[in-house]
Order: sequence, then structure tokens, then C-alpha cells
Amino acid sequence: MNITQKLSKILAIKISDIAINIAYTSIQASIAYALEEPKMPKLLLKKISNLI
Repeated sequence: MNITQKLSKILAIKISDIAINIAYTSIQASIAYALEEPKMPKLLLKKISNLI
């Protein structure tokens, strides 16, 4: 394997690692957002409480 092939392989591995880290972080953020309690706008909450 020549130097160009080795460098290409190293670069591909690094890019793959970065992509995996970005995907993992995005998944964590999505899960955290989904688990948060829904925040109802105050105006909508006021309208609902007036109906009850």
C-alpha cells in the first residue's frame, strides 16, 4: 500500500468518525427534545382554561 492509499484510508476513517459523532449528538438532542414536557403557549392555555 503506497502513501497516497494510506493517507486516503486515514482520511476516510476520520471523516467517518466525525459523521458518526454528529449523528450520535443529533440523536441525543432529538431524544432529549422528545422527552421534554410540551410547553403550551400562554395564550392557548388561557383560552382552554376559559372554556373549562
